[in-house]
Amino acid sequence: MPPNVVVALGGDGTVNEAANGLAGSQTPLSVLPGGAINVFCRVLGIPRDVVEATEHLLRMVDDFHPRRVDRGQVERRPGHTASLALWLVLRRWCN
Repeated sequence: MPPNVVVALGGDGTVNEAANGLAGSQTPLSVLPGGAINVFCRVLGIPRDVVEATEHLLRMVDDFHPRRVDRGQVERRPGHTASLALWLVLRRWCN
């Protein structure tokens, strides 16, 4: 039996890996911030503090409505569009 939801604790790299692992399944992914920038959490309005984010997630348990998030691909690497956009800006800025 598949899990009801997968919760990833980490930054955008962790979110990317978890999302890629769940791609094609019906299992929703939730995120708790644990990285340095946490673009994905910021875009979704998830609190930056992990304790506040956990409380936010627990408040949603009884009324959980997952949203689909677009996935993109840059240089054959899939990822969520929020991080890909930031990655492109940073890469352009660094070059």
